[in-house]
Amino acid sequence: MKKVVGEVQPNIRVFNQGSGYREWEWIFDSNDISALERVRSGDLYFTVEVTALVEVRENGNKFIAVTGNQQIKISESDWIRFLQYFGYSTKYGITLPASLLNDKSWIQAYEQLDVARGHMQRGMTYDALRQCLSVIESYTDVGNGRGGPYSPKVWGTS
Repeated sequence: MKKVVGEVQPNIRVFNQGSGYREWEWIFDSNDISALERVRSGDLYFTVEVTALVEVRENGNKFIAVTGNQQIKISESDWIRFLQYFGYSTKYGITLPASLLNDKSWIQAYEQLDVARGHMQRGMTYDALRQCLSVIESYTDVGNGRGGPYSPKVWGTS
């Protein structure tokens, strides 16, 4: 997959040849993380491409083009620790046990909660819980002849 993810924010010292400073910040937002988690199947490999026009105001103004690229690998375990540190979950955090893979009702429930899992992967816990509640309420809805989500009959207690 080739997609731009994150935003690089360098410090001006990065471009100062004599400073010895070579650090920059690579900032991911929740949409970047969600896009990566949809396609990730192990370690992550990135190509960081830099294209910049730098104005040098020493001995007269001049512009210098800075270009280059570098490969970066982030191991799956490092990536998962990164996500968990910042409160995200991963697509591997919620799976069906092998014993339930042929149970149609479990598969249906798993699929109906896919939107909620997507919210959780992006760290949107409130939206995930609201989506779960909507699925539960729709399952127990009066229109299905079950008496509504808050009826004791639905939960087998009447």
